[in-house]
Amino acid sequence: MGQQRIKLAAFDLDDTLLLPEGTLSERARAAIEKAADLGMEIVLASGRSFSSLPAELLGMPQIHYAITSNGAAVNEVPSGKRILARCLSPESIRVILKLAREEELVLEAFVEGIPYAWETYLQNPESYGCPSWSVPYVKRTRRPCNDMEEFLRLHEGELDSVDLICRSQEQRLRYRSILEARTGELYMTTSVPHLLELSAAGGGKGSGLAWLCGRLGISREETAACGNGDNDADMLLYAAIGGAVANASEVCRKAADILLPSNGEEGAAVFLERLMEENGKGKESL
Repeated sequence: MGQQRIKLAAFDLDDTLLLPEGTLSERARAAIEKAADLGMEIVLASGRSFSSLPAELLGMPQIHYAITSNGAAVNEVPSGKRILARCLSPESIRVILKLAREEELVLEAFVEGIPYAWETYLQNPESYGCPSWSVPYVKRTRRPCNDMEEFLRLHEGELDSVDLICRSQEQRLRYRSILEARTGELYMTTSVPHLLELSAAGGGKGSGLAWLCGRLGISREETAACGNGDNDADMLLYAAIGGAVANASEVCRKAADILLPSNGEEGAAVFLERLMEENGKGKESL
């Protein structure tokens, strides 16, 4: 699988490390515990804000770091202390708001790891394109806001990221094209079909992983990453070994070195077990 001992493995959460019902399997938990005991750093890497991360993962003493909001922040676990924050520029916010007014868009905004959304959207997310399986999560994690435009203006310089709620893939692609033409100050990605996720240029999970590796003194050749979404692709490309679960998007699959079983078949646990097995063989056998 690799040519050097893996010292850090980063995992996307939803539809990757977590089972379809959103929980951590006993096999995955055991693999994380064993890998940490063997000296491997296990890092959470999510499009979620820090406050939205599952408590069962934040409570694991083996996990010390989380890349959140698609690389806009890196947090220590379990304290949530930010050791990296990349906020959207005021100019980027103005460009986003102009598009939102033109298209009458519904927005989500993230400030210091806390997500906010338009109150009317939270009353019936499905009517705005949010898939039914995501509704409980959205209602549980988002704080309501009556005026998102004013909220964004008030928090200029503090916004980790902004999500555009899209009713179709065609809308999402069109909004992305418009924003690409208007500014070069945005990192744009997608973790689920109904969102276009916007953060500062230079963002992304791959960038967050590179920064954390530099802080920890771990080389690129000593890293692995596992994911399923478009927003995981740059992380898989950065890592020496990138694994995509079978339910991954086409973009993520193309970025991966190996294809794993689906998240329902515990593909991320399989990946971590293989990494430990290869580490145990020694460099000569890799």
